[in-house]
Amino acid sequence: MIVINNLGKDFDTGFSLKDINLVIETGEKIKIFGPNGAGKTTFLRILACLSKPSRGSFTIFGYPHTERIEILKRIGLTAPSGHFYELLTVYQNLEFYGKMYGLSRQELGERIKGLLKQFNLSEKENTKVNQLSKGMKQRLAIIKALLHDPPILLLDEPFSGLDLDSANSLKNYLNSLTDKTIITATHDFDWEEGEKNRIIIFDNGAVVFDGVWSEGGHSFKAFYKKVVGK
Repeated sequence: MIVINNLGKDFDTGFSLKDINLVIETGEKIKIFGPNGAGKTTFLRILACLSKPSRGSFTIFGYPHTERIEILKRIGLTAPSGHFYELLTVYQNLEFYGKMYGLSRQELGERIKGLLKQFNLSEKENTKVNQLSKGMKQRLAIIKALLHDPPILLLDEPFSGLDLDSANSLKNYLNSLTDKTIITATHDFDWEEGEKNRIIIFDNGAVVFDGVWSEGGHSFKAFYKKVVGK
C-alpha cells in the first residue's frame, strides 16, 4: 500500500506539485494522464526516491519516504532516459543493476535470461546499449524495472518508442501481473478504452480527477479534454 499525505514539490521556475493526497491499495492498476509539464514525472520521481518532496510525506508498505533503501527494494521504475551505461552490453547493464539489488548470481542469471526472452531481446544480450534502437532501449528499461521482481512498478511513458506489436504485447503483459501495484504515466488514450482501472489526471501540478472512468457514450479522450479543458 502507498499512502500519500499533502505531498508537494516546488521549483525555481514557479511550477509546483500541489499537496497530493492519495491512497493506493496493493495490487491496484493506476493510469496517470495529463498534459506535458503537469507533474506526472515529478510525482513518479518522488515516489521512486529520486527527488525529495518540498513538503508532505508518503509511505510504501509502511516505510516512510525517508527510508530510501527499503523503498527502493520494493519498486521498479522506468524512465525515458533509461539510465544505462551505453558502452556496456545489455547483459552487463542488467547484471550491474541486479547486483545492486542483492540478487544471487544464479537467481540473477535466471531472471535476466527469462526477461530477455519475454521481451524478445535474447539475441541482443551481448550487444552494447548504444547500438540498440529506441524501442529496444525502452524494452530494456522495462526489464530493468522488473529485474528484482518488485511489488510496485512505476512506469513513465513505457510505450514511447515501441511499435504497435511491442506496445500491445507490453500492455498484455502488464495486465497479466495481477499481484503487482502498477502506476503508469502515459499519453496512450486508446489503452484506457474498454478498461475499468483507476485513473488519475494531473493538470498544472494538481490532481484534477481520481476515479474510474465510465464511457457514458463518450471516448476517454473526449472525457480527458473536458477535465483538463484542452
